[in-house]
Amino acid sequence: MVDSRSTHNFINKKVANQLNYLPYPVKNFQVMITNGGSINYDGKCHNVKVNIGDYNLTTTMYAIPIGGVDVVLGVQWLETLENITMNFKQHFMRFKLEGIQYQLNGFVPSPSQVISSHRIEKLIRKGAFGIIARCYSLEGSEETKSVIFELQEVLAHHSKVFEELPKSLPPKREQGHSIELLTRNNPSNVRPYRYPYQQKNEIEKLVKELLEVGSIKESKSSFLAPVILVKKKYGSSRMCVDYRELNKITIKDKFPILVIDELLDELNGVVFFTRLDLRSGYHQIIIKTWDTHKTTF
Repeated sequence: MVDSRSTHNFINKKVANQLNYLPYPVKNFQVMITNGGSINYDGKCHNVKVNIGDYNLTTTMYAIPIGGVDVVLGVQWLETLENITMNFKQHFMRFKLEGIQYQLNGFVPSPSQVISSHRIEKLIRKGAFGIIARCYSLEGSEETKSVIFELQEVLAHHSKVFEELPKSLPPKREQGHSIELLTRNNPSNVRPYRYPYQQKNEIEKLVKELLEVGSIKESKSSFLAPVILVKKKYGSSRMCVDYRELNKITIKDKFPILVIDELLDELNGVVFFTRLDLRSGYHQIIIKTWDTHKTTF
């Protein structure tokens, strides 16, 4: 690959090993890539021979872990040439060197082809790599485009709802959540469960996040409830507090159960549906000040 944004010439370190080019260590050399990060290098390879058609090149290259190409020819090589003619439409470059005219033709990929799912399975079994994506067309009537624009406005207006984690305690409302206990009951106090090492680290990470945003605070309450980790559908974990012992000594709220048929009737004429996963939903309900010590975990 010819890259005018690359300051040096590079060779894939795997290719360098296969061709028995021994990289020599280089001090104070760091390779910065386009996303602002940096990658390690194995050293500099001397007298690397590259043959492109009738053009032969012998140069030094830095061995780095790159993918997609074997060799990158950068400004280190380009500045050794005379005037260069580039044609990006027909994929070729021409230059004159020591009185000889050279033309390097670029690789033109073949057009994409539609293949069956059976063919994809066979390729995967052979160790091929790829990306499978499902594409949706947003083309439609002006009415559809108007609805999509309105949805974007709603999402932008309520962007705070979609934050990954609440940044503070919920606002105080007229009805706070209270925990009324049965009279003359000892505080519920359950020792923590035993956790595997990985779960322990995950719990400590979640607790640290909640402490940083102010959703929880340290407590010396005589109440204590254990926590468990529940695996979510998409791989992440949710920390759940086991309040079963607290529930046993709590006065239960009484209210009628919603009738599902009546709720479905309310959806008549609705076109768009969404699923909202309230992350840390429990922490979005304010607890009355005099009852917070009962929620210790």
